[in-house]
Formats: sequence, C-alpha cells, structure tokens
Amino acid sequence: MAMTTVRKWVVAFALSVLAGSAHAANEISFYYYSVSPNNAKAVEDLIAAFEKENPDIKVKGSNKDYRTLNAEIKTALVAGNPPDVGQILTQSISDMVLNARAIPLEKSPDGAKWMERFYPSFRTLGQFKGQNYLLPFTHGVALMYYNKSLMKEAGLSPDSPPANWDELVKQAQQIKDKTGKEGVFAFGTDNDWNTQTILIAGGANILSPEGDRFTFADEKGIAALQTWQDLSKKYGLMPSITTRQALAAFNAGQLGFYIYTSAQLVGIVNNAKGNFDVGVAAVPRFGSEPLKLPNSGSGLMVFSQDPERQKNAFKFLESLSRPENSIKMSLDSGYMPVTMDPMSDPRITDFVAKVPQYSVMLDQMKVVVPKPQYPGDRAVDIQNLMVGLLDDLLAGRGTAAELAPEAQRRMNETLGQPAK
Repeated sequence: MAMTTVRKWVVAFALSVLAGSAHAANEISFYYYSVSPNNAKAVEDLIAAFEKENPDIKVKGSNKDYRTLNAEIKTALVAGNPPDVGQILTQSISDMVLNARAIPLEKSPDGAKWMERFYPSFRTLGQFKGQNYLLPFTHGVALMYYNKSLMKEAGLSPDSPPANWDELVKQAQQIKDKTGKEGVFAFGTDNDWNTQTILIAGGANILSPEGDRFTFADEKGIAALQTWQDLSKKYGLMPSITTRQALAAFNAGQLGFYIYTSAQLVGIVNNAKGNFDVGVAAVPRFGSEPLKLPNSGSGLMVFSQDPERQKNAFKFLESLSRPENSIKMSLDSGYMPVTMDPMSDPRITDFVAKVPQYSVMLDQMKVVVPKPQYPGDRAVDIQNLMVGLLDDLLAGRGTAAELAPEAQRRMNETLGQPAK
C-alpha cells in the first residue's frame, strides 16, 4: 500500500514537473532596468502589448539594478537558469558574449532581418566579431536641463543657456549668488558613461585605434576631467550628492543646471509643469572642441541556451524592433528614436509640437558617436575603475593630471597590457 502511494506521488510529481516545463517553455524571462518610472512603465506597456498579440507566451519581467545586472545574468547561467533576454549596456557586449554565452541575433529563424528596421548607426553598436548581438532599445544622449525661472531670477537670459563650460561656471555662480540655490550638477559618479562622456566631449580618445588599450590620459582627456573637477573643488558650484539626489533637487526647483541623460527628459518636463519653466540644451562644449557625445543606454541580448525558448525570445525582440514600438519607447521616456527615419512618423512631429524640448534631443543625435566597447572579459572591473576615477576627483584625492594616468595604467593592467 505504501509503495503504491509512493508510486502515485512520484507519477504526480513527474507530471507536475512536465507541466511546469511546458509552462516554462512558453515563458520569456526578461531582465531589464529603468532609470525613471517613465522608463519602467514604457517597458511594462511593451510587454503587455506583446502578450496580447501572443496570448500563449508570458513575459516574466524583472526590473534590476543596471550595476549588478551583468553579474546576475552570469550567476543565473551558472545555475542553469539564465534569463532569455537581458538589457545590456553597450560597453559590456564583449564581456557578455565571452562570459554569459550570449546568442547572436543571426540565429533567429529569419536571420534577424528585422534589424534592418533600425537606423544604421545603431545597428553597429551591438556587433562583436562580425555578428550582431544587441537589439537597439534604449539609447540616450547627454543633455543640459536648466531652470529658466531661476535664470530669470538671477538676472540671466532664460533663452541663452551656457554654450561652453566657462559660461556654465559664470551662469551657475550667478544663480548661486543671486538666488541661494545650487548652481550645477554635471555627470555624477554613479556609472562609467559619465566618465566616457566627459572624456569624449573633451576630445579625448578612450581607446587606441586598435581598441586594445586605454589612451584617455592625454592632454585633452586630463583637461576635460580637470574642468569637471573644478566645478566642485575650485568653484564650489557642484554639490557632492548622488545623481538621484540631484534629479530630485532639480525637480524641486533647487538647482540651476542639471546635465545627464535624455532618458530623463519626459519625466523632467512633466515634473516641472506648474512649478517652473524648464529648458533643454546641448551639453556645453569644452572650449572650441566640436561636440561629440557617446550614446548612453543599452540594448537587448538573448541568453537562453534552449532552442525553443530562444525562438520565443527572438519573437519578443522582433516585436520590440517594430518602428511603432521603438517610437513609443522614445516618446514615453526621452531615449532616442532608434528606428529608420523617425521624423516621418506623425507621432514624433505631434510630440515635438507639444514638447518642444524633445527636438533638442533629436538634434543631438547628429553628434552621437558609439560608446567604446571595453576589450577583454573584465568589463565590470573596467567600469568600476572608470567610476572610481570620478569618485577620486570629486573627493579631491588629487588633480586630473595626477589621477587620470594612474587610472589608465590600472585599466591597461586589468587588460594584461604592459605600461608604455
């Protein structure tokens, strides 16, 4: 009798496992991140639209911290349960291919022909050794947000925001002196894109032409980093707070200038309504240096090692590649519209008419250059060193001339490159 009971239990358990597996086969595990509630809501809407079109497939979305997302995917892979799709920063592509077994998009049943829907410069962001691994999804560009009301109160023209860093210092100082509010927050120390943006905008080359070693600690790179440090240490115009705190201060009308990603554009404009007039402009130039800015943000990669789950993952990516979905993501957040010829879509032109600040982001797409992919398989270590460089500068542990060469040496050492 006992044996019969045991057998029944075993059969029941086996059937439940099979049922669970069948359910799992029709489920897409999706690790993503968001830098604002607007972004999270946009992703949730896209998931809901996909599920409505594909009622037999359930997308299990998990909103993660972008700083630990790579490590979580690798840990899940070791445990035999990687997410089917993950949202990955572009500088980490080689790391995730080499260490998280990312699947090339060409393995899609149709060879990922849907990649042709994207603007050409965005397609190339996800290439590694001749194959595409990244679906363009949330790519932003740095913008300068400014409080027109504070500018007017300080005796400045709200229609003439600073065009270079010298003007930024003067105007931020005037706002602080005349209003008692904080002057400026430009690029916090929360991620390595901030460091990259300062260096590239300043005219430095982060990597050698071969892409195998770091070269940013030259005259231009050091000058740009010193200009950034001076905002805090020399002029006392940039408070030592986090990016999240700076965003809250700007939204509360307590900060004159806020320089960060376009991904926050829609949220900032909406939050300012009824409180103060918000302006959006290009990032100030470093002297006469032509403005170049690396893309921020990320794309989607497939990590499922199961062929059936991969098919569903590719179906999900195909849905997200459709122009209407790319444009929705942009309009709901402030990320760049990565689809071909976005201005031909009336939703874009209608949105610009309602939110003219959005047109600045569209204009800045002209100066975007690809964010460098970190070579080797230690992208997280490199990211930490890049962030650490800004941390040290903000803490006043040395000048840019002292700290940048040492950071560069440590990065090249991490790559196994001897000092030159």
